[in-house]
Amino acid sequence: METKEKLETSKKKDTARRNAYLFDKYFQVNIASTQKEEENLRRLRHEIFIEELEYKFNADKDKQFEYDRFDNSSIHCFITHKRTGMIAGCMRLVKPVKGDSDNLSLPLEDVCTPLFNHPNSHPRNFPNNEVCEVSRFAIPKIFRKNKNQETESSKNFKFQDEESELFPIIMISLFLATFALVGLTGRPHVFALMQPNLPRALSFSGFYFTRVTDIFEHFGTRGAFYINYESAKNEFKKELNPLYLHIRNQIKEKLPAEHISVSQKL
Repeated sequence: METKEKLETSKKKDTARRNAYLFDKYFQVNIASTQKEEENLRRLRHEIFIEELEYKFNADKDKQFEYDRFDNSSIHCFITHKRTGMIAGCMRLVKPVKGDSDNLSLPLEDVCTPLFNHPNSHPRNFPNNEVCEVSRFAIPKIFRKNKNQETESSKNFKFQDEESELFPIIMISLFLATFALVGLTGRPHVFALMQPNLPRALSFSGFYFTRVTDIFEHFGTRGAFYINYESAKNEFKKELNPLYLHIRNQIKEKLPAEHISVSQKL
């Protein structure tokens, strides 16, 4: 039995190393640093949230941008497919922003403040420089298909089998990028507005979110969730470590110095 467990552990480690190697071969993690990059992300968000999902978000119909007032206080992260330059996924880390009052707040506070039911895990219980919200996770349809499916975008492009095999880990790679950003920016108190199935899916990778509001309707069934970076650092599945370290190193190279916490610069 012990030998079998060792073999399983060894197999998982080999798979983890292979995934990290292949991810580096085919994909690149980036931080948006130019207006053009930010516009490309707004265009992708429009394609997914406005056109595909039909959410009633703010949008510039002429430019086909999806945006909101929190974009300028966000760090925008995205994954590109090296061979084509196509964006394979994106997300943003939002810092608290001044609203109608002088108080700083996160986007989710605009929609679910009365619904908080976890007294110790409200955004305003923590210092503003230690809080963030992660949102706008988006993956284009072409990178959500399996190798037997075809989309309009994929009709003119053929992915290699190795590339297609990585599509299922793009979402966890985005979340690992989020995890890396949270650590590098020194904002350990993380909030997210999610459908309940996503935290359940992330729990299989060792990321355990706490729901801090009632479930409510907001472009589908959602709740506000909280996770602490320090706790997650000790709980996430160690077979993800090779991929995580690779992603973290890429982000640290590209993240402007003003966003990196003092402890991470040492």
